[in-house]
Amino acid sequence: MDPSRFDPLIQIAETRVEEAAGAYAQVNGQLALHENRLGDLRRFASEYHGIPNGGTSAVQLVNRRAFAARVDDVARQQALHVDHARRAAEKQREALVEARREAEALRRLAAVRRAEANRRIERRSQSELDDLAVRGFIARHREDP
Repeated sequence: MDPSRFDPLIQIAETRVEEAAGAYAQVNGQLALHENRLGDLRRFASEYHGIPNGGTSAVQLVNRRAFAARVDDVARQQALHVDHARRAAEKQREALVEARREAEALRRLAAVRRAEANRRIERRSQSELDDLAVRGFIARHREDP
């Protein structure tokens, strides 16, 4: 098999690696965004819970607790988004690793095939040289009685 036939396959594999790397970068960006939002929400909730309740009416206290509960709910939802984004990033990382592995396997296979082709060419050349040497030897011995 002609080793150059692997070149288009290797190019396709390398394109897949680039696409997987781009997708991985994108989901990592989303993960970072979700993690930052979660951190902001948790800081806000912590600060809000730390505000003293002194001097507030019963209605204000109920409103504060309802708002604090809502902030906690939003933080829990954001934590779910972070978990989802982490799973997506891990899945995309695995796809990137697999794409790299496939591309490397194709490159190694092509290198093996090229080495085999070179050995065949060298053997053929050596055989031709050996044949010429034998013919020359026979021709010289025929001339020398």
